[in-house]
This record gives sequence, C-alpha cells and structure tokens, in this order.
Amino acid sequence: IHILGDLIMTFNAEHINVEHPAVNESIGDMRNRVCAWDKLVFNAVPNPKDISISDLIENEGDWRDDAPYQRGYAWDDMRNEKLIVSIFNGIPIGSFHIVEDSTQKFHWILDGKQRHHAIYKFHNNDTQIPVYISETNVRVPVIEETETKGNIIRLTLSQMKNYKDDRVRLLAKEFNRFKIPYIQWKPLPILTQRDLFSQVNYSSSLNMNERIYCPNFMAKKFFQVVFNSYFIKFLDK
Repeated sequence: IHILGDLIMTFNAEHINVEHPAVNESIGDMRNRVCAWDKLVFNAVPNPKDISISDLIENEGDWRDDAPYQRGYAWDDMRNEKLIVSIFNGIPIGSFHIVEDSTQKFHWILDGKQRHHAIYKFHNNDTQIPVYISETNVRVPVIEETETKGNIIRLTLSQMKNYKDDRVRLLAKEFNRFKIPYIQWKPLPILTQRDLFSQVNYSSSLNMNERIYCPNFMAKKFFQVVFNSYFIKFLDK
C-alpha cells in the first residue's frame, strides 16, 4: 500500500505539477527509502518563528492543510474546545511545522492540521467556550473546573466580541493576539515531506491506517487524471 501510494504520487507529480523525487526511482530504491528513515538527508534547516492568530487569519490560504500525506479532520468538538481554552489561558499549544511549496506561493502544514482547524472553527463561530463572569473576574476556565461564586456561560467568538460586559469584549481580543510558534521548512520533495510527517507525529514508520490515509488525497487525483485525460479521450475515439 505504501509503495502504491508512492507510485500514485509520482504519477500525479508528472501530470499536476506536484514536486517529486526522480521519476526513474526503482521499486527497490523506493522501498529502501520509505523503510529506512535514518538514510534520509534533508537539505533544509528549520527556522523557528511565531505568528499571531490575527496574522494567521488575515493570510488565510498561505497555510494549506490538505497536503497529500495528511489525514482528514479527526478532532471532535471537545478537543477543539480544549485547544481554544488553552489559548485563552496562555497554555502553549505546541509548535506548528510548515513546509514551503516549491512554487513559493503557499506552505503545506506538516504538523498542526487539527490545531489549525480548531482555531479556524472558533474564528468562524463554530465552537463555543465557557466564560466565567463574576463581579471581580472574567476569564475562560479550564473545562474540568467548577465555579460557585459566578456564572459560566458558553459563547462563540462573535458573541464574546458583542457581549454587554466590556471585560468579555476585551477578553475576546486576547484570542487574536495569541502567538503560535512554528518551524518553517524550505521546499522538500513531497515524499520526503511525508516521511518527515510520520516522524514528527509518530517518531516511527507509518502504521497500516496511515499508509491507507496518506496517499488518499493523491489517489483521488490519480483517478481523476486517468479518467479525464485517458478514459474520456478513449471514448471520444
């Protein structure tokens, strides 16, 4: 399955301009590469940086989370909510890893897809968080926390920005100011990105489920290319 995914990626690279390793790579070389992480040599040095959520939102589209090796959105509402609660409490949410595309027009999200999606869901008012309000304090409590001296209400970001209490509106602004640390990698071949993705996320080779999911994006395009470029032309004849 892993090797089939590589073949699909290589085919797509020739037809939809996706960066790829040498087309003449043999099956044996391919197997050695995907199974021997310690033989990989990166020609890129990561540069640690940070970005505010407001800048991330403003430059929507610069960070793409649909890289060929990525899975779908896996977090449920509770995990999305916990991430936003952590942000409001200043709790580090970990560094993102992004890889500059060979076109230099955007970046693939190598690690951080679920967190990225959770941030956008809250920004788009698809997630509510608990807000504690008392005469002396306004804050976002951790989900497991219980309060008895004030009220806890659940609000979206838009509701926080328009709330009658000035303190809640000021709290909403803290979301956009939060800084996300990230590591930016220079362009890497798409298959090398996939191998790096597996190491960053699992520190090991891809398991069977990941081998199925990772080539899914490319497999879809593979069959689209075959159908549109070859099958349709065959029928026309």
